[in-house]
Amino acid sequence: MSNCNGLGISNTNTTISASSQNIAIGYSGAYTIDVRDELVEYIDFAFQVMGIDLNYQDFKKMSSDEKKALLRDIKINKIL
Repeated sequence: MSNCNGLGISNTNTTISASSQNIAIGYSGAYTIDVRDELVEYIDFAFQVMGIDLNYQDFKKMSSDEKKALLRDIKINKIL
């Protein structure tokens, strides 16, 4: 059994589901995260309400530096 952050996930197919059934984390040789469409729609809607021009698909394509720059821009605009 391998240890993933103390969870003790074995090398067999394992799925851990959140109680809301919106996120599933699985392991079958590589870790995967499955985000349900309802959760993605909710987060996209919340970003629109907050005036943040970003959706989940664009977020997945962003590099780490782009994410940091976006966060910095949001913080600067909040101050102004």
